[in-house]
Formats: sequence, structure tokens, C-alpha cells
Amino acid sequence: MEHEDSERASRIPAAWRRPAWPTRLRWSARSRRYAVLALGVLGAAVAAAVLAGLAWARPHVTWQFRTADNQLTLSLAAGHGPFAGWLLSRSSVAARGHRGHRVLVGLHPGRTSRVTPTVLSVWATSSAPITVRVPPAPAVARRATTTASVAVQFSLPVTVDVAACLPSPSAAMATVRFPRGIRGCAGTVEVSAASGERTRLQVTVPALTPDPVTFFGPSRGRAFYITIDDGWFPCEPVLRLMRARHLPVTAFLISSAAGKHRRYWRRFQAAGGVIEDHTVSHPDLTKLTIAAATQQWAGAARALHAWFGTTPMLGRPPYGGATRKVLDTARLAGLRTVVMWSAVMSDGRLSTYDHRPLRPGEIVILHWVPGLYQNLSRLLHIASARGLHPKPLPAR
Repeated sequence: MEHEDSERASRIPAAWRRPAWPTRLRWSARSRRYAVLALGVLGAAVAAAVLAGLAWARPHVTWQFRTADNQLTLSLAAGHGPFAGWLLSRSSVAARGHRGHRVLVGLHPGRTSRVTPTVLSVWATSSAPITVRVPPAPAVARRATTTASVAVQFSLPVTVDVAACLPSPSAAMATVRFPRGIRGCAGTVEVSAASGERTRLQVTVPALTPDPVTFFGPSRGRAFYITIDDGWFPCEPVLRLMRARHLPVTAFLISSAAGKHRRYWRRFQAAGGVIEDHTVSHPDLTKLTIAAATQQWAGAARALHAWFGTTPMLGRPPYGGATRKVLDTARLAGLRTVVMWSAVMSDGRLSTYDHRPLRPGEIVILHWVPGLYQNLSRLLHIASARGLHPKPLPAR
């Protein structure tokens, strides 16, 4: 049998035959020690290389601060090497109770904040602390509502970014004014400081509420009131009468007329006279736009203040046109009250609104025209006979 097997094996080509290996590989003790040591060194080298690659690929924290909303944004940026992308996808950042690839941290205005983010990756490590000094936000220091506007005073200069109620045009300043108009306004206003810090607040601008038209003054002490309109024909005898009798007179002047006789009106003031507003050129205000009518009042007030050092508080509309629009435009121009009249003295005759004798509280209108002195003298005679006394017209 063995002979047959040997004979069959001799017929197999030599290239196909399996080499005869030793049945058992014998290692010496020293060889085994060297092999174990080599494997250990190789494993340590591989582990060190992996750890070094991971450390090199470890992501780091980047940050950005926005003053518009006081948000500190913490993000992760990839490290280096072949593991960078893989490690970034498996890492996160944590700070002040928030965790993720991108973390938002709200900071307080006017403070210096310190944030220490932690990178959570193969192992957790703290990054360098981030110190951010947040500028103070604009704060509302005071609000005031006047006859013409609502004023909001801030703790530092601001610029209006968004406003439901349109403010007066201005550069950055600490007080923002919202003019009052015929209609009221309410809404949100956003302002920003030069640092970028922003504040949002609610503003309510009430509509103008003009006083009723004044036809009468206070009647106590049996007072009545002398008013003289226009100003085209100054009268020297009237000045002498005012000085002699300490006569209080209120002149509602057209500024274009007053500008031609400034010296006279300064003497009128020195004699005890008071100058008030009768528009720039005496138009019918009821036929003008709101803007044009407001300019008539405001332009006269500016000119009279510049020439005579007094700011008119009272206004009288030309031709007695005291509609709601006219009253509103007077308020928009800064006037306190629109003054009408209850009696007219002209051509030597006195006419009251109800055709009755002159009474306490009556406001009498005259005009700076030829014959004014005679009319004024006649008025004083009529008033004296009625036991009435001329008084200064209150600037309510």
C-alpha cells in the first residue's frame, strides 16, 4: 500500500507538490522575549501616533460678540490632520448650561463678562477664558409731554433706527423729540448708541388738544383787555398815551410789517406793550395746508423773537379764521393759545358781539391804522364810564 502511494506521488509534478514543513516551529526563549518586546514597542508607537493625531486634529473654540443683541456666539473650528473632520463632527462646546456645535450666550449690558467654554470631544478640556466688556445700553432717563411734542431723554446720545412715530430730524443726541400732530401715534421705537448697543421702547404721542378759542379774559377786578392788530402804521401818540397812563396793550403783529419799524416796536415794549403773533403775511390760514399754516405762525414767532427778544405765546388768526386746523397749526408752531375778541373799536364806535354795553372780561380789537389814537382814546372813555379797567392780557 505504501508502495502504491509512493508511486502515485512520484507521478505529481514537482511544482505542484506542497513543501514539507517542519511539524513544529521551535522558538528559543530569547526569541520569544524579543518578539514580545518588538510588538510592545510597535503598539506603543501606533498608540502614540494615534493620540498625537487626535490631539492635532482636536477642534478649538472661536467666538464673536454682537452689540445689537448682546449675544456671544461660541463655535467650533476644525483642527489639523486627517482626523480633523471626523473629530469635529463628534465634538461639541459647552458654556453656561448650553451645549452644541454652536452656542449662544447672552451677556448683560454695561458689565465685563467672563466665559470659560469647554470642548467636549475624545476628552473634555476647558478653553482659555473669554472676557468681553459689554458697553452700556441707552436707558430712558426722562419723558416729558409738552404742548408741541413728546421728548424722550436717554442716558447717552442715540440715533433712531426704527420708529412708528416719526421723530424730529436730528443727528445723534441724548433727547429725541416726537412732534405732536392732529392725529395721535403709538408704537415701538428702536434706538442705538455709537457703540452699537440698542434699546427698544414703546412711545405714545397724543394728538394735539388745543384750548377752546379765547374770546374773553378774566373778569375779576372789572378788567377788560386792549389788543391792536397788524402793525403797518405805528402811532407816536399811542406810545405817549401808554406812558402817561401806564396803559397795557397787546399788539398782534404781522412780522413782515413789524420788520419795517423795529425801532418803534422796541419803544412800544419799553412803554409796557406786549408783542404777540399775527402770522408772517396775514393770509387766510383756513385755505392753506397744515404745513404752510404752521410756517406762517412759526416764521413770525422766530422773527419777532430775533428782533425783540420775546417769544410769542399767543396767536391771533387773520380774518378771525379759527378752524380746528388753524388751532392745531398754532399749537404745532409752539403757541399756547389762540386769542379772538368779543368787541371791535373802529371809526369811533364800539361794537360788542351781542350788541350790549362793554362788560368785564371783554377783549377789544383795534388796528394799527390812521385814526388809532382817536379810537383808543374813545375806548378808554367808554370803559371808564362803565367802571372798567384795562389789564394785561394773560398769556395762558
